[in-house]
Amino acid sequence: MARVEMRWFTQVFQQLRENERASRHLGGPLSFPESSHLVGMLVKADLVAVVGQNPIQISVTSSFQNKNDEALVNKLKNVLSEGVKFSTPVKKAESQITGWTFNSMGDEVVGYRMLGSNTYERDAEDEVERTKHQAEISRRPGQTEFSERIRRNYGGRCAITGCKTAAALQAAHVRTIDGADLNASENGILLRSDIHALLDAFQITFEAGGAKLKKSRYLTDKTYAFLDGAKIRKPVEGGQLSHQSITDHRKRFEAAECKKQSRK
Repeated sequence: MARVEMRWFTQVFQQLRENERASRHLGGPLSFPESSHLVGMLVKADLVAVVGQNPIQISVTSSFQNKNDEALVNKLKNVLSEGVKFSTPVKKAESQITGWTFNSMGDEVVGYRMLGSNTYERDAEDEVERTKHQAEISRRPGQTEFSERIRRNYGGRCAITGCKTAAALQAAHVRTIDGADLNASENGILLRSDIHALLDAFQITFEAGGAKLKKSRYLTDKTYAFLDGAKIRKPVEGGQLSHQSITDHRKRFEAAECKKQSRK
């Protein structure tokens, strides 16, 4: 799932007030990866019009003029409600709004999912989101201590594959509260990076007892067939994953399965 941060909208608003036109160029207000979708949202809300495509150039509409940020944001939220579809200005790739929320840093964001057959573009968006998420986690207080503790607890081995290559391993959080990860030992498990990514994406979860994995029925890549029912190694020291952490992840996994089903 991809997202656009509210602060990016306000940056573009400022640029448009100064010049009444903005373009995508290195370091400019439309230089970030989600700019095509941001522009698509602004066009959908009738705040801008596309006046050039290589690079993207936009200019304000009458709906934008003489409006402050609060009025423009209200216009965006009124138009871009959950389920509304919009298209990127150049490739005409269709996407759908999933809702307004806050990221783990407390910044307001609007989420969207890509529709249609442009799988590689959607995968690229997901990759950017994963990279952002990992960067946010690395900056959080206590993350280094948490990682060191989880690595020690699991003896420096992935709890699923047994991989012991340090550079390929990550200390994964299982449960979150209000978007924030909990750094308790009972909420951490050491995983190979690709297994960690699947856990965060709710492609896998834990069976009720926490002794084995459960694979999403939508994870069809045979490379990961071994994960269904795979045994989870117990930590060599420290406590195991708590029942609360396992239950929380299972609930979010099932919610994700329902969403995937609704898209079919």
